[in-house]
Amino acid sequence: MPWFRLGGRARYLFRTRDVHDLQRFTRRAADAGISFRVLGAGANVLIGDAGYDGAVIRLDQPGFRLITQIRGSISSRPEVSRQSESASPATQDRFDGNTVTASRSHASTNPDGTNGAGQRGKAVTTGMATASNIPGARSAETITQLYGAAGEHRTDRVEGTTLQDDVLLELGAGTDLMPLTRQVSQKGLSGMEGLAGIPATIGGAVTMNAGGRYGSMSDVVRAATVMTRTGALETWTAEELRFGYRTSAIGEEIVVSATVGLRQGNPQEVLPYYESCFAAKERGQPLKQKSAGCIFKNPTDEPAGALIDRLGLKESRYGGAMVSPVHANFIVTDSDATATDVIRLIDFVRARVAEETGTWLETEVDIW
Repeated sequence: MPWFRLGGRARYLFRTRDVHDLQRFTRRAADAGISFRVLGAGANVLIGDAGYDGAVIRLDQPGFRLITQIRGSISSRPEVSRQSESASPATQDRFDGNTVTASRSHASTNPDGTNGAGQRGKAVTTGMATASNIPGARSAETITQLYGAAGEHRTDRVEGTTLQDDVLLELGAGTDLMPLTRQVSQKGLSGMEGLAGIPATIGGAVTMNAGGRYGSMSDVVRAATVMTRTGALETWTAEELRFGYRTSAIGEEIVVSATVGLRQGNPQEVLPYYESCFAAKERGQPLKQKSAGCIFKNPTDEPAGALIDRLGLKESRYGGAMVSPVHANFIVTDSDATATDVIRLIDFVRARVAEETGTWLETEVDIW
């Protein structure tokens, strides 16, 4: 359900269990001429009152919420959940409902249970885009080679200082970003603390390069495995993802997982910075009201919220939708609002800004 809680229904809803399930569904939908879209957390989505005449795919099942540590060690590890000796030898921790699995080597296993040599083997079900369970995906070792064993892709807050990624995590597309950013910050893993308070799943966050004034997903994403509309799986490096301001090279592809690089720091330094970013978001945004986050992308010269506020458009209203008095780039809704109310208010604000300043505001919210 989108955060606005507005709009019509979809024709179909499909909650896929794992990547193989997703591949089967998308291929059959394509054969049947059924359009489909993926709905993540729904935090930046507005569905029209007519609904969506196609299938909505949710990647919210456990198979898409796994977190696999593929390099490094984590200090202050959470309590280990013990399993029976006959169970999988992987160590599993908990990250607020997202399963964390320690890295181990796997033999490549096909969907029919045979290994790469055609022999029957034990399938390793992780739901992640690793060579153990997805034909065509690259192994963790191969992914590491793609962006360098040193992982030197982050820049410290001190200009010109390049840091090494101490820990690499592979995140399922359905992983909830908000609790994840807090958990890694509590462990002193630096890199995601600036993403505090951003409601998203990893798949959606990577696709739109979610972020704010303190950081973006592109700061930490090293690679992503995507599925094409034909069901083929491809691993794209950060360079191939071509991140920009609230955008990436991902178009019709579906993000299956993403690999992020983090640096081991001091929890007493990382967590307070996370908390300060979160507090700033609470102070400056109407988080307790129904909205879809920022409505417009920021133009080059002036933030969209400041521009709208400067023109006196706060509290402008159409039906049950209103420009927030807290942050002018947010539209909040009453209980009787419709999606049409929001769309018409967007059009009104955009037209006024264009008329007064000559700037055409591009929507950040995804309107279906």
